[in-house]
Amino acid sequence: MEVDSAISTIHSSAKHLLPELEIYCYLLILLFLIDQKRYKEAKICSSASIVRLKNLNRRTVDVIASRLYFYYSYSYELTGDLAEIRG
Repeated sequence: MEVDSAISTIHSSAKHLLPELEIYCYLLILLFLIDQKRYKEAKICSSASIVRLKNLNRRTVDVIASRLYFYYSYSYELTGDLAEIRG
C-alpha cells in the first residue's frame, strides 16, 4: 500500500542521518551539560562523541570537530581527569 511504503521511507531515512548533523547534536548536548554543571555526564557524552568522530573521515566535520575536541578536554579538566586523555 501507499501508506506502508511512505512509513518505510521515513524509517529508513531516519536511520541514516548526516554525520555533520549528528556531531553537531553531540556538541549541543555537551554544551548544555556543561552549562548545567553536570560534568560527569558531560565527560561521558564527550567521550562518546570523540569515539564517533574518529569513525568518520569527512573534511566537512573538521570545523565542528575542533570545537568538540576543545569541549572534550574541557569536560575532562572540569572533572579533574585531564591526565587520562593526554597522548
